[in-house]
Parts: sequence; structure tokens; C-alpha cells
Amino acid sequence: MEIHQWLREKRREKGYTQKWVSLQLHITRQGLSNWENGRSYPS
Repeated sequence: MEIHQWLREKRREKGYTQKWVSLQLHITRQGLSNWENGRSYPS
């Protein structure tokens, strides 16, 4: 399992929305979506 798949799976297991997680991480929801879809990764 790749990191982007793991991120999405864990977020869904906890029942968190992308919006909630992105607010906690101080990033945009689109940025989190990009991480979860493997289009970009955190630096």
C-alpha cells in the first residue's frame, strides 16, 4: 500500500472529512486531495 492510499484509508476509518483534516494540518482541502490521490506529497 502506498502512502496516499494509507492516508485516505485512515481518514475514512476515523470518519474524518477532507475539510476537517486539512484544517487540522493548516493546508487546503485541495492539497489534501492531491496527497490522497498521489498527485503530490508533503514536503
